[in-house]
Amino acid sequence: MGKYLRLAVALDGSPHAERILPIAVKLAKLLPAEILLLHVCMEPSSAEETDSASPEEAEQNFKPLVYLAQLKQRLTGTPKGSFLPPHQVLTKVIYGKFAYELGEVAAEEGADLLLMTTHGRSGLSLLTMGSIATGVLKHGHHPLLLFRPEETEISLEEALKEVDNRPPNQILLALDGTPKAEAALEPALKMAKDLKIPLHLVEVIYPVTPIIMSEPGLDYQMLVEIEKYEEEALARIAAQYLIKVVKWLKEQAPSVTVETTVLKGMPEAQLAIFIHAVKPFMVVMATHARNELGQLFLGSVAEEVLRKSHSPVLMVPIPKGFKGYGLQVEENKKPLTLGS
Repeated sequence: MGKYLRLAVALDGSPHAERILPIAVKLAKLLPAEILLLHVCMEPSSAEETDSASPEEAEQNFKPLVYLAQLKQRLTGTPKGSFLPPHQVLTKVIYGKFAYELGEVAAEEGADLLLMTTHGRSGLSLLTMGSIATGVLKHGHHPLLLFRPEETEISLEEALKEVDNRPPNQILLALDGTPKAEAALEPALKMAKDLKIPLHLVEVIYPVTPIIMSEPGLDYQMLVEIEKYEEEALARIAAQYLIKVVKWLKEQAPSVTVETTVLKGMPEAQLAIFIHAVKPFMVVMATHARNELGQLFLGSVAEEVLRKSHSPVLMVPIPKGFKGYGLQVEENKKPLTLGS
């Protein structure tokens, strides 16, 4: 289980995209790791890349080399104090690449993790959740850390100080009891181990009781009993599954503290509520990237969590042919009959 040694931050020149930087700096300090400020575009600017570009010129004719150099200066040599030493922040502009190739570009540059914001809307911002992030996940094989910042006016320097003063509390890993979701186990454990913080496993059970209107004698009380029985059975299976997952995790990294929680209800809503309550330093989820950003829980749970959460979300692509670690619990429920 290797360490995160280089973090690539996808930037497009917009203040919105820069909102991921405080998280990147925090991770770089704690891991520790290098930060690679990364910009990709198809063609170089026709204007000369000089340090004399005014803000007005930069708005009209974006100069990525100048922009990244100035941004590095803000991260390492601000008048209010240095946040990182200069040798820990690198810059790179890659020409001839599409934005959806960011994941591959980051990997080629030796990055262990790519970070980017979602919901870029104005100016030069192109990093939108529904397009580029999906493209990166579809075309890449490496985890992608996404962050949806709050709609507040705050300077980069203020955000850096705010995040720097907030100690990381836990890594929250969302599971659904299926082998596919276990693709996120190793990346989540790796992050928790490197940051020396607890790993919190969360599974949401969603009891579904079929109602057959023509079934004789199936009254309201019986439906209540069936629903209760289904809920208890699912909760028992989830608890047993999480015990097996904890055992597997402790075998890989005995020093990591692992906690578990089982929630009941719609996965999208319950996860969003729980994440809002505990405010984890990071959420980790496995995902298929197809037409939507997330396919965990056979739906768009990952997308919903991203939309409602202000915690960074580490999306882990499920490798082709991945079959999990054999941790599933066999469902062995005694049939509930009308006379039981």
